[in-house]
Amino acid sequence: MGGATPSSICIVHCAGSLDRNHKEYCSGICCQIAFKFNHMIESQLPGTRITHLYKELVMPGKDEFSLHHEARENPNAEFIRYEDISDINVYTPGEQENVKVDYKDASGHTGSLMADMVVLCMAMTPPVGAEELARKLGIPLDSSGFFEELHGRLDSVQSKVKGVYLAGTCRSPMDIQKALDQSMASAGYILSGLVEGRKLEVKPTVAEVDQDLCGSCGICVSVCPFKAAEMAAETDGKSGKAEVNALLCQGCGICVAACPSGAIKGNQFTSQEISAEIEGTLT
Repeated sequence: MGGATPSSICIVHCAGSLDRNHKEYCSGICCQIAFKFNHMIESQLPGTRITHLYKELVMPGKDEFSLHHEARENPNAEFIRYEDISDINVYTPGEQENVKVDYKDASGHTGSLMADMVVLCMAMTPPVGAEELARKLGIPLDSSGFFEELHGRLDSVQSKVKGVYLAGTCRSPMDIQKALDQSMASAGYILSGLVEGRKLEVKPTVAEVDQDLCGSCGICVSVCPFKAAEMAAETDGKSGKAEVNALLCQGCGICVAACPSGAIKGNQFTSQEISAEIEGTLT
């Protein structure tokens, strides 16, 4: 370009998103950003030809769709849907300064276009250092590398470790508005637990360890997703027994099922209670 004003711009959506070879998830905000670019280009460079190459269009929220509607009404904007990112090839032919884009659309037809500029709307990825921080805090990461929440739909700001809360793009791709909402929710959780004189609540379903039956194998420690199980220190040369931190335990029962010696029981869900429920159901 050599600093010249572009007369044609190609915007590639989902560059690296929704792709098994890169990031399988949808970042959720890329389309919004792409149409924001469309608005800025049309405002500052009216008459510029804009081509949108997209795989899917995702515009959540009550206000975001207006950007898409504005782009659709722009007579200088063109929309081409593709099937896979590998169907797009961007390169500079010969000595030319502008860029050529070869593509195959979703219907299988091939085509090409020349553009002065190509904008890639890339996937939003986990922050640098997430693995190291997760290891220090004992918080698991999900399959995409983001911090895993306690419950994705019902409680997305609490982590698997009680007392550690999540907000922003450490949990998943999101825009600033949603990050602020989660930040305020996390702050609310923290402040509600810091009320002077308030007693800490323990779930009635927390697990308990029978020290006489515990074989000190440590399996419960390795399987607990909430870091509630731990091994006590050695005493008199004997291996420490397993212990469960009642404040961290969420009563999931994983350690109960995993314990090979049957030393752990889940309150309100003991084998005797479950057997009685089954018998009552069958009779």
